[in-house]
This record gives sequence, structure tokens and C-alpha cells, in this order.
Amino acid sequence: VLQQDDAYFKVMLVGALLSLALNMFFMFQFGSEGAAWSRLVVEVVMAIMAYVLFQKRIKKLGYA
Repeated sequence: VLQQDDAYFKVMLVGALLSLALNMFFMFQFGSEGAAWSRLVVEVVMAIMAYVLFQKRIKKLGYA
């Protein structure tokens, strides 16, 4: 309905790159606990990005 494939791709790409970067740092420093924390950070960042991007799309299309 909203044609959001490109926005979804951007969120996933940023999440993947951020996950790689954070895991490289946190896993070597803190092991599995660091990996868990990096995953939490990535999920929060992706959720915020998705919310912001999709709200812009909704407003642009006049749904809100």
C-alpha cells in the first residue's frame, strides 16, 4: 500500500552494517555478552529508523 520497499531496505542495510561493526568491537572485548548488547543496540536503532521513515511516508501520502 505504501510502497516502502526502499525504506525497508535502508533500515535493513543500516542494521546489518551496524551489527557487523558493533559485533567486531563488542564480541572481542566482552564475548557473548557483548554480542547480546550489540544486538540490542542494533534492534533499537532499526526500530527508531523504521518509525521515522515510515511516519514521513505516511504524512507524505496524506494518511496522517
